[in-house]
Amino acid sequence: FRYGGDEFFIIFNRIDMDKSVEIMEKIRKKIEITKFKYKNEILNFTISVGIGCHQEGDSVDDFIDRADKALYESKKTRNRVTKIC
Repeated sequence: FRYGGDEFFIIFNRIDMDKSVEIMEKIRKKIEITKFKYKNEILNFTISVGIGCHQEGDSVDDFIDRADKALYESKKTRNRVTKIC
């Protein structure tokens, strides 16, 4: 779902952190190598991903805050996946 102007959430249920990172790395790499043509111009896209894990006792805000911090770490250098647990 859309969380901000250009931010989206994907929630994986019952999946470990390593598998989440693996899935998002595949998506990131696919976006990076895909070329888009627009008005006779080739455009390249990247994606910055932040992964936060839900910990026992977390509120929704705790979980979202952790994922948001990971996202902003990725945005610092762009085109990477960062996880924070």
